[in-house]
Amino acid sequence: MGLWFVTVYLAFEVWLPTRWAIGCGFINALIGAALLVMVTWTEEGAKIFYDGPGEKEGWLIIAVMWSIPAAIFTIAVLWWGMRLIFQLLGWWRL
Repeated sequence: MGLWFVTVYLAFEVWLPTRWAIGCGFINALIGAALLVMVTWTEEGAKIFYDGPGEKEGWLIIAVMWSIPAAIFTIAVLWWGMRLIFQLLGWWRL
């Protein structure tokens, strides 16, 4: 769940005050924890999540659980790059 928290915190820290970014990170971590509970509720879901799908197909929700933090981290890197460029051009005032 730390991955879910950190990625959203880094993304929102660019545009929002720190208190708001921390709150958004906690909300995202709660969403990730809820998804983890939903997926690992059944024995089959827990086996696929922790051990991998093996020979059979995996679940789409597990792929989404792993891809959301990766996508948010990519957005965060782009936003921090934009902020750096704006600061260098003098368009960013804090």
